[in-house]
Amino acid sequence: MERICSARTENTNNLRSVETLSLSNRFNLEQSIRSIRALKLLINCNTLVFALLSAVTTTIHFNSARLTKAHYLALVEAVHILPLYGIAVSLGVYSRLQSFNNNQTKQLKMAIQTKSDVYFDQFRRQMQ
Repeated sequence: MERICSARTENTNNLRSVETLSLSNRFNLEQSIRSIRALKLLINCNTLVFALLSAVTTTIHFNSARLTKAHYLALVEAVHILPLYGIAVSLGVYSRLQSFNNNQTKQLKMAIQTKSDVYFDQFRRQMQ
């Protein structure tokens, strides 16, 4: 983790040493932010679903002695909704990234004329 942070800091300092940034560099930064947001969304969804499924399956297994075999198997099968979860998360990430793209396109058009310090200040605010 430290290596990644130090590499990112060094890369940022190298980019700042250039008087003006090209549109390509700015686009790459925007795409990096977009990827980070998508990963954060996926991580949050996966954590929530894993915690929920763990709690439900643990409860089912602890109470399995009191259930009939048919009810137990039905509950175990009902818990395994992962294909539906995969579809829902994919649609959710797609819709969030579309709204993010629209917002970033507007910001990128405005940032073309700004100096690099202003742009990196905006970048830091977006990362928080």
